[in-house]
Amino acid sequence: MPLARLLLVLLYLVATPSLAQQAEPSAVPAPEEGVQEEMARGVVWRQPDELNAALRDLQAMRDAGVTAVRTDLVTRAPILRTADIFGLDLYQDLPIADLPAGRLADTLAFAQRELRTALTLAQQHPSARAFGLARFADTSTPTACAYFRILTDLVRSEGPPGTQTYYVSRFVEDDVCAETVDLVLLDARERDPMRLVERWRAAHGTPVGLGYFGTSVDDEVGGGYRTPRSRAAQARTLENGLGALFSMPPPAAVFVYRWRDGVEAPFGLLASDGTARPAFDVLRGFYTGRQRVFAFDAGAEPVAREGASTFVLIGWALAILLALLLWMAPRFRQIAPRYFTRHAFYRESLQRGRAVEDWANFGLMVAVVLSAGLIGAVALEAAAQTVVVEAAMSGMRPEAQARVLGVLGAPWATILLVGAVYAVWLGLNMLWLLVLTGRRHRIRPSQALTLVVWSRWQVLALMVGAVLLAAQSEATLRWVPGLLSLWVLAEFASSVRVLYDFGRVTRVSMPRALVLGLGVPLGLTAIFGVVALLSVQPELTFLWHLATKQ
Repeated sequence: MPLARLLLVLLYLVATPSLAQQAEPSAVPAPEEGVQEEMARGVVWRQPDELNAALRDLQAMRDAGVTAVRTDLVTRAPILRTADIFGLDLYQDLPIADLPAGRLADTLAFAQRELRTALTLAQQHPSARAFGLARFADTSTPTACAYFRILTDLVRSEGPPGTQTYYVSRFVEDDVCAETVDLVLLDARERDPMRLVERWRAAHGTPVGLGYFGTSVDDEVGGGYRTPRSRAAQARTLENGLGALFSMPPPAAVFVYRWRDGVEAPFGLLASDGTARPAFDVLRGFYTGRQRVFAFDAGAEPVAREGASTFVLIGWALAILLALLLWMAPRFRQIAPRYFTRHAFYRESLQRGRAVEDWANFGLMVAVVLSAGLIGAVALEAAAQTVVVEAAMSGMRPEAQARVLGVLGAPWATILLVGAVYAVWLGLNMLWLLVLTGRRHRIRPSQALTLVVWSRWQVLALMVGAVLLAAQSEATLRWVPGLLSLWVLAEFASSVRVLYDFGRVTRVSMPRALVLGLGVPLGLTAIFGVVALLSVQPELTFLWHLATKQ
C-alpha cells in the first residue's frame, strides 16, 4: 500500500503541470504560426487632458488586445507607469511634422531638446522604447537624412538600451533616408496596406510598419459596406486589411487610425462620446485572435461620388440661366452671335453704349462667376483626395484644419467661396480699365463690365468640362491639372482680348492699352512670383514631391 500511494503521488506531481496548463484560461489565445508575436498590434491615440480618462483608455486598449500605442510625447509619469503595468509599448512622436528637407535642419536643436527630455523620462519605464523623429517629412530628398542620422545617434548614445527610432513617411520607392532609423512607418489611410508593405520591401531593407491604417467614417451615413464612409464600410475595410496583413509575412507594426475621434476627420474606432463602432469589434477580434470573420450588410451600390450630383445640378442651372437670358433680353440675343462672328459690330454697339441690357449683363456675370466657382470646387475636391492639401494645412491648428476640410466637403460652400474670389478678380479688372482711360475719356462701369465679362466665355466652356469630370470616379485627379492649365491660358487670352477691344472702343492708344494694361499686371505678378518662390521654395518643392513621387 505505501508503495502504491507513493506511485500515485509521483504520477500526480508529473501530471499536474500539464493539466494546470490546459485548464488555465488565457485572455489572449495563442497566435497562429507566430504572426501576432512578430507584429506590434497598435492604435493611434491622442492623450486626453483628463488623467483618469487616459488611464481608462489604456486599460480598454489592453483588454482589446492592443500591444502598442502611437501617441505624442508622454510627459505624465502615471501614464508611463500604467503602460509598464499593462505591457504596452509606447511609440512617441516628436512634434515635428510635414516639413520640407530644407526646414528640418532649422528644427534640429528643438528636436534634440525634446528628445533628451523624453529619453530622461523613459529611463525608468520599459514601455517607452520607441521614438518617432518626424511625421511626413520630405524623406525623398537626401538632404533630410542628416537630421534623422543625428537624432538616431543621440538615442543610441543617451537612451536606454534597446530604444528604437522611426519616422512616418508618405514616400515608398522614393524614400532615401530609411537606413538612418530602425523602422519606417507608412501612411495607409484609404490605401491598400498589403500593397504598400510589398512595395516597400521590394525597394528597401529597413523594417516597415503601418503608422496609419483605416478609413474615414460618418455616423450619419447609413447603408452597408458598399456605401463610402458608412460604419459598415469602415469595419469591412479594417477586416480586409488586417486579414491580408495577418496572412502574409507581417510588418513590424500596424497602428489603426485612430482609437477615438478628435476634431479632425473622424477615423475613430470609438466616437467622440466613447461609443464603439463596428470597427472596434473587428480590431478586438483580430488583436485577441478570437475572431477573423465578420458579417456586415453590403447595402446598395453607390451611384455616384459624393458631391457629383451637386456639380451636375449647378451646371444645368447655369445652362438654364443662359437660355433665359437669350429668350428674355433682345439685345443680348442679337449681340451674342455677333461677338463670335462679327466682332466689329459688338465693339461698335459697346462704343455707343447700346450693347446689352444691364440686367442681362449682370446675369451673365453671375453665370461666369458661378462657372469659375464650379471649376475651382471640382479642383479642390480632387486635391482634397490627396495628401497635398493635408500637408499644406499642417501649420494650422486641428480645429482650423477640420473647418477647412468641412468647407471642401461641402460643394455649395466651395463654389460660393471660389466664385467670390473670382468676382473680386473681375472687379479688379474693371477698376484697372477705368484707371487706364484717364480722367478725360473715362468709360462707364457698365461698359467696363461688358468688356470684362464677355471676354470670359471660355470659363463657361470649361465649366462643362468640370461637370463631366465631377461625374467620374477616377479620372478627376488625372485631368484636373489640365483643366486648370486651360483656365490659366483662357484668362491670359481673355485679358488680351479685353485690352484689344478696350483700345478700339476708347480713345486710349493701342500701345498704352496693351503695354500698360497687360505689361504692368504681368510685371507685378512676376515680381510677386519670384519673391514667393524665394521665400517658400522648400515648401513648394516638398508639395511637388508629394504630388509626383508617392
